[in-house]
Amino acid sequence: MHFAKWMRKNSKKIMVFVVIFSMLSFVIGYTGLQLFFSIFSGDREVVGTYDGGKLRVREYRNAQDELRLLQMLGGDRVLLAQGQQGLAGPLMAYLLFPDSSFVGEVELPTGLKQAAQSGQIPVSVDLIEAFFAERLQPEVTWHLLKAEAANAGSRVSDAMARELLEQILPQLFQGFDAGQAINSIVAQTHVTESQLVRTFADLLGVLFYAGNVTDSQAVTLPQIQASIGRNQERFDAEFVRIPAAWFVDPNIIVEPGQLEMQFEAFKTVLPGTPTEDNPFGYGYKLPKRVQLEYMVVLLDDVRKQIERPSAEAMEDFYSRNIEAFRYQEPADPNDPEGQQVTKTRTFAESLPDIRSYLEQERVQRLANQIFNEARTLTERGFTAINVETADFDQLQAAAGDYDYEQAAATLSGRYNVPVQIGKTGTLSAADFAQDSILRGLRLPHGTTSVPLSDVVFAVQRDSKDMPRRIGVPTVRPWENIGPMAGQVSRLMAMVRVTEIYEQAVPETMDVAYSVAGMILPTVQPQDNEAKVSLAEQVAADVRLLKAMETAQEQAQRLASLVQEHGWDEGIEAFNAEFDAGEAEAALETVRGQTRISKADMEMMRRLMTTSPVNAAFIQVRLNEAGRNDMLYALLPDSEKTTGVIHEMLGVNKVQTAFVVRSVTRVPATEADYLENKVNTAFQLSMIDSAGLALRHLKPGNLFERMNYVSVQTPVVEVDEPALPPVEGF
Repeated sequence: MHFAKWMRKNSKKIMVFVVIFSMLSFVIGYTGLQLFFSIFSGDREVVGTYDGGKLRVREYRNAQDELRLLQMLGGDRVLLAQGQQGLAGPLMAYLLFPDSSFVGEVELPTGLKQAAQSGQIPVSVDLIEAFFAERLQPEVTWHLLKAEAANAGSRVSDAMARELLEQILPQLFQGFDAGQAINSIVAQTHVTESQLVRTFADLLGVLFYAGNVTDSQAVTLPQIQASIGRNQERFDAEFVRIPAAWFVDPNIIVEPGQLEMQFEAFKTVLPGTPTEDNPFGYGYKLPKRVQLEYMVVLLDDVRKQIERPSAEAMEDFYSRNIEAFRYQEPADPNDPEGQQVTKTRTFAESLPDIRSYLEQERVQRLANQIFNEARTLTERGFTAINVETADFDQLQAAAGDYDYEQAAATLSGRYNVPVQIGKTGTLSAADFAQDSILRGLRLPHGTTSVPLSDVVFAVQRDSKDMPRRIGVPTVRPWENIGPMAGQVSRLMAMVRVTEIYEQAVPETMDVAYSVAGMILPTVQPQDNEAKVSLAEQVAADVRLLKAMETAQEQAQRLASLVQEHGWDEGIEAFNAEFDAGEAEAALETVRGQTRISKADMEMMRRLMTTSPVNAAFIQVRLNEAGRNDMLYALLPDSEKTTGVIHEMLGVNKVQTAFVVRSVTRVPATEADYLENKVNTAFQLSMIDSAGLALRHLKPGNLFERMNYVSVQTPVVEVDEPALPPVEGF
């Protein structure tokens, strides 16, 4: 039957249904209608069962909504902030908010494994890997954690949750009070304020329950005293240093046999990974390296092409943003704390700031326009392939459809702005950190930004096997990354990874490659011919080893002169017969020195491999720690000082020989104990309870405790965008 005829024939029935529906909706309201329709929808389908309840599709969707709401409230940051009191909070943040950029920046899996390997926490690496290997199910985990906490009686009142929100929201969303933040979230999500507060109270209830379960309370008074006694004890020392660097001769010919012996000893070790047996971090294994192609525009060049803001545009901006030019000052200049009056900067006073802001806005807009077109031009080849399954060669071919050189020529002519392009050498993470431009580039990602190095070194040659890293965007070879603004130089850049070399053990020393960075002569001239040569590095290390032997011999000579003539005369005699250019031996004094535990030293060594930008600083700290250990070892048991001595210490740990005059112990005081006992107790308790937190919050253990059984009912994902950030924050 034709639809129009059917409508005419059944018009009375349709009108009756419409009237009944209107009356029903008026009586029971929107919520009642949702409940009415849910009876006939799939919301009642069971996703899983557990002790005391069933998880249906509607509860699953409700968990999704609550997690979105909690993230808007800063729940991920609240949980991470609990890391000072234990692992429960950070682990919950990882489980419930896996897409949070804040959680990704913490790099919890890596940090915990390093802490376990260095002995900082009494937990096996296997337990940590088992925890992070489980499939994340945030909605199911949140629902079960709430149910478990409620069954245990862990409930936080709405009043307490509201009080905490009033304290933390102004800190999370600077410039806004708690009421403004809550009202903005309520307006965007259409939940009631009481629902918002109740959801946050549920999070606190779960957190407090997990904290109570995992708090070992095993810390004893002797433990606290011993920890404070070691950490707060200091010592002073006087010594003369004789660095090996004084004796390095770059012209010494190194025998081939010595080179080969040094190379074979450390060819399987990554450079910059010091250990107890290899304190200087010798290593010749080739690290993972990437090569980048880059496209750069200098913002000063863009500024030359923008239209300067007219007087009318600046006056209009001033009128529309008049509140930004108002300020408070005391009514009586002699009473700064007295009554305040509101004044407004005049247009003439504000003119330089307005002009600068409008010009910068136009520069940014034009630069973005250039790079948006650059992306369009250089990515048009990807439309012809399935990038999800494409291999390296297919991606390379697609990228070559319109390469950077063609795009730069087109854009430079169209916008009259120089577009610079180039390729780097094959850079390791350490090389990347040494480049003054590359290390300052950060890629916008969500509400924050991530260092470009984190992105490019996560790229795999086979993109199908690329693991997903929390907080780091997934990028394939030959895909554009950016645009990004430089943190130091005024530029915008876009890059892509064009070659990847995984870690490899070199067969011979005859390996050399370019480590040139981003070459922009108008910004900062750099060495386009910078190279790494394994043969040269091995030779330099052998020369340094020879210099260390010489430094030790010279330190022994100084010790003999001091013993014969006394300290002042001995140093003077040494300098008279020793020629090291402008360098000369001198007595130094250091005060308030502390020792670092072996676990902390091991942690720093591992940190060097994950944070190359900080490697040089960490190496200095390790050298100081090695020196302090040698100095402290000179103190006799139970004695406060060595007295005046002339002890020579070797160079085996710090590439420097020392001739020591005295070491004096400064024990921890009662004030040190009183000031640090609470924090020390918390730290020791957190260390002891780390294993409990990993076991209690492990999803598999949670499911087992709650007897959760998944029912193979497909969960229909809610087809709606993620909640937007709170406006203005």
